[in-house]
Amino acid sequence: MMDGKNRARVWIMENGSPRPVPLEKGIQNTSHVAIVDSPLKEGDSIIVGSNGTNTTSTNQTGTNPFMPRFPGGGGGQRPGGR
Repeated sequence: MMDGKNRARVWIMENGSPRPVPLEKGIQNTSHVAIVDSPLKEGDSIIVGSNGTNTTSTNQTGTNPFMPRFPGGGGGQRPGGR
């Protein structure tokens, strides 16, 4: 039985296209997740990232869009020129 807290989704390649696969997570830490229930079979290839660039992206500056932005830009000299 899947509750909302333990639901997750992974993506697999099927016939050349990515397809979502729902699953139920068990215990996890920062680098591993136990899969409790899933239609995945041994040997299925999971998509873990992407290669290439997104041509529709508007972020051309090379900055991380998820990092906070602070006003003023930083840098410059300290008062007194030291």
